[in-house]
Amino acid sequence: MSVSPEMSSKKTKVENLFIFIACYSVIIQFFIMYGNIYSILRYILILLIILMLFVLVLTKQFKIKNNIIIGMIILSYITLLLGFIYSIIFNTIIIESTLFIPLLLIIIGYNLNLHLENKKLLIYCYSFSTLLVGWFIVLKYGNGFSISSQYFLAQKNQLGAIIGVSVSMLLYLLFTKKTVFKNKIFLMFYTPMLIFLNIIPLFLLRNRTTMLAVIICLVFIIIKTLLSTKASIFAKFFIVCLILLLFSTSTVIDFIYNSFFLNVDVTDINSVSSDRVSVYYESIEFIKNNFWFGEILTESNIFDPHNFFIYNLQKNGILLSLGSFIFYFVFLSRLIKSWFSVKLFELNISNFLLIISFSASMLEYLQPFGPGTTQLLAWFFVGNELREGRNNGKKN
Repeated sequence: MSVSPEMSSKKTKVENLFIFIACYSVIIQFFIMYGNIYSILRYILILLIILMLFVLVLTKQFKIKNNIIIGMIILSYITLLLGFIYSIIFNTIIIESTLFIPLLLIIIGYNLNLHLENKKLLIYCYSFSTLLVGWFIVLKYGNGFSISSQYFLAQKNQLGAIIGVSVSMLLYLLFTKKTVFKNKIFLMFYTPMLIFLNIIPLFLLRNRTTMLAVIICLVFIIIKTLLSTKASIFAKFFIVCLILLLFSTSTVIDFIYNSFFLNVDVTDINSVSSDRVSVYYESIEFIKNNFWFGEILTESNIFDPHNFFIYNLQKNGILLSLGSFIFYFVFLSRLIKSWFSVKLFELNISNFLLIISFSASMLEYLQPFGPGTTQLLAWFFVGNELREGRNNGKKN
């Protein structure tokens, strides 16, 4: 079906608006240490995302014809209604909004399937932005190229997660056949360089959750690349260079080890996990006695457990958490199926992004559905691929 020049022009402008919003979500991290300013910038980001949805409606590019999205809308409405009922019964304000932001981004992605060239533009602009922000924060507030014995940035998990998004998207460009560059040198030189220049500040920040998630992603990539007979020579060359880099000098190993374990007692699982394990035990004991309503009915002095399931059960109980749990497993099952059954060069960009998010959800309580600044692109591209109608979607 042919597209009129006017409609094509509108689509291009809307795509450019989204690229701006995505990069804006990174640029505001320059102000992460200035609470009041950062809060205002975050509200502007939320308004821009809502504006994006209205623009799609006004330009007649809006539709929803997907069972998963319809199911998310229904469950989001039910949980919101259930929270409203709880608010009346228990005389407190309860708004369960876990699925709202990813749902909004999926709907936008479903209605705005980026052209391949714009997808590349988005990835490189976003990755260059995270590179600038990462190095700015490390050099201004950290110890430069030295690993700090103490965490120097309270918001390291948020900033690290955003850098992890860049790394996963760049890995997607390297290892999928969907990337067709006229200038192969750009792909072979600048993309690996951007990966390494993003990974270094990630490790200097010591956001260990995202570091571990990136390593998990790399392990899957290495295994699938070495087992594949159709992997490109460049892909295998990159893997060999990566392995040689790791084992050619103790400096790299020491850098990685110190980033994970400096000032940590490696013989104590509590120390290694930043006291997460002891909190898990306390939370699980609490959940056993408050399974249905969590802290809605019973107050608790337990720290927030850094695990998606334990956190939601502790805070909301099973009834209010069930909707997000259902879609957690819906998307996790799709992700596992893709990584184990689809060839590496046929994987979608969301497969690379979500493996980071779901890995991190074991050690962080907001991922994979939040916070919005870190998950913006993951769920946007999920929407892209839901529109294509299959898990390992078609070329744009």
